[in-house]
This record gives sequence, C-alpha cells and structure tokens, in this order.
Amino acid sequence: MTVSVAAGTSVEFALMLRPGSAFVKQGAGTLTAHPYPGYNTGSLTIGEGSVVFSNNVSGSSGGASKNASTTDCLFIMNVATNGAGGSNGGTHVNARFIRNRARYGGAGDQGTYQNCLFQDNVATDYAGALTGNASSYDCVFEGNVATNNTGVALGGTHYRALMTNNVAAYAAVARGATLNDCEIVGNYETGTSLASNGKILNGCNVNRCHIHGNRGNARLFFKGTFTNCLVEENESTDNIGAFREAEIINCTVVDNAGGGIEGGTYKCTLKNAIVHGNTPYDIMGNTTASSSLYGTFSAGSSVTGSGNIVGEDPRFNLGHNPKDAWYALRTRSPARDAGMEVGFTATDTDFAGNLRLNGTVDMGCYEFWPSIKPTMIMLH
Repeated sequence: MTVSVAAGTSVEFALMLRPGSAFVKQGAGTLTAHPYPGYNTGSLTIGEGSVVFSNNVSGSSGGASKNASTTDCLFIMNVATNGAGGSNGGTHVNARFIRNRARYGGAGDQGTYQNCLFQDNVATDYAGALTGNASSYDCVFEGNVATNNTGVALGGTHYRALMTNNVAAYAAVARGATLNDCEIVGNYETGTSLASNGKILNGCNVNRCHIHGNRGNARLFFKGTFTNCLVEENESTDNIGAFREAEIINCTVVDNAGGGIEGGTYKCTLKNAIVHGNTPYDIMGNTTASSSLYGTFSAGSSVTGSGNIVGEDPRFNLGHNPKDAWYALRTRSPARDAGMEVGFTATDTDFAGNLRLNGTVDMGCYEFWPSIKPTMIMLH
C-alpha cells in the first residue's frame, strides 16, 4: 500500500498491518494514526522527506513502526504499552525520536540508528532510549528517562555518541552495552538505595570514552571493562567510590568526588591506570593493581600487584603545553614507559586517537608522543 502526502498537509489514517506486510509513504506531509492498542505494525519504507510519526499507539512492537527503513523522519509522542514507543527494528538515518513512551524501549528496540537524536523518551522498564541489540552511530541521547532500569541503552553497541542529562533509578546511561568513543556527561540517577551498584554504567565494555560530570549516590561504575578512558569530576555523593568490580586498563581517573576505586571483597583490577587527585581517597578498600600510579588510600586499604608507583605526582600537562591535552603526560612524567603489556596491537589508539604502541606502553589514557619542533635554519 502506498500513501502520498503533499508537503504542508496532514493525513489521519487507520492501518492494522500484519507483520510482513508493507506500507510505503511518499511525500513530506504528516501522518497521524488512529490509536489501535494491541496491534503490531508491519514493515515500512520511508524515503527522504521530513515525515512525522505522531501520537501513534501500539500494544507491542513499535508504537509508530516495525522493521522500517527511514531517512529524515520525526517520531514524536508515540506509545507502546509493551515493546518500543518509537520503532522496533529497521534502519534509521537522521531521525529524531522525541517524547515517545513504552514499557521496554522508550524510543526503539533493536535496529540500526545513524546520526539520530533521542530526546525526552521514557520507559517504565528496560531503557529510556534503546533496548535490545541496537547499534547507533554518531547519535545524541539527551534527557531520556527509565523509572526502573537504564536511561539510554540496555545492551547494544554505540559509537561516537553524546549521552547527556539522562536519568534512571539504577544505571542512568547504560547496562550491558558496548560504548566506543562516547562523551558521557551530566547524567544522574534517582534511586536511593546504597546497595545498588552502577548508578551510571553497569556491566559495560567502555572504550576511549570521556566520562565526566555524572552524579549518583553510590558506586557509579560497576563491573565491565574500561579501556583508554578519561574519567574526571564525577560525584558519588555517599563517598563509597566511583568504581567497583571493574577492570580498568590505561584509564586516567582524576578529580572525582566520593572516591576513586572501591575495593573490599569484590575488587577492581587496575592495569596501566592513573588514579590521582580523587577525594577523599584514590583507593578505598582492597584492590589489585599492576603497573599503575595512585596516590592516597583510606585506612585499612591494601593494594596487591607489582610495578606500581605510589604517591608520586603524575606530572600531567595541566596547560604547560597548550597544544597538548590537560591530562596528557609531560616529558618527565613517571608514568611514561612504565606500563605493562596488555595486548594492544599496532593499530590500537589511545584516548586522543594516537597510536598506543610507542615503545613501552605508558600509564593512563594518553600515550606520550613528543612534539615535533620546527628546525631553524640561519641564512647568511
């Protein structure tokens, strides 16, 4: 079935598509569906043209679409009592998902999303924005909410995303997801239980991400692996540490309030990490560390492992060379060439995108590469 809608016009329609059927929309107008809770949508193919999906209701699957391929579309205020509020599956390019609601995925469930905006979507369970094995590229996730789970993503793989001001009771950003080259800033949790863990990230694989300005009342980052990340100026309001039971490889963990690494029965593992300047302590409890630099630790804490540097100034750049990052290493930093082999390949890069292998691996998220000074030739 094909419906053509002229630009500047609005068509109200009622469709109950069986899975596997197809609805093809042409034109640039607005589609507003009659609400028929309990029905799944079929497959849609939406070409370029600023199509709007507004105020649709579904009992399951996608509130607006299922298995759709869309470009330049707006999904706004759609609802699914189960499933995903905006779209279930499909491929979406330059789409905007705004104020959709569902039980499981406020905006989407599964599918692939490129250069999309997810804003103010809500889920009562699972994820405020995306759930299922979804993939996103160069997307913005802002102000999404989950009342009983995670604010942005439950599972899936996400590249080069901005994740900001998302809210959840347990993991404000993600659970069980893989995050690559993402900016994770200003997210916070609303739960009150100190027994719950992972207030920002829970069980995630996190690579080359900048994690800063997030807030929670307990351990912010629980389990998972963090590699080549800069983790700074986050706040755990109850002073029980930012990390618990996580593997932290070549990360720089600095200036976090509420503590850096929490140990105890369930230890964190540090490899080539720099943990410095966190308050009240860098290390709280028992921790395993190898070839890492850390400063202060609370009474009764212990660190097992070898090759560590304790209590020394890491000699960050801190503006000395305006061409280098703030927490990059200076020439005489003790963290230079002080790391251990952790399996980096010839093509692996550090937080800044520079090659990681440059002789012996450095500690922290930045590999030191000397600045190339111009050669001066005197002419007579």
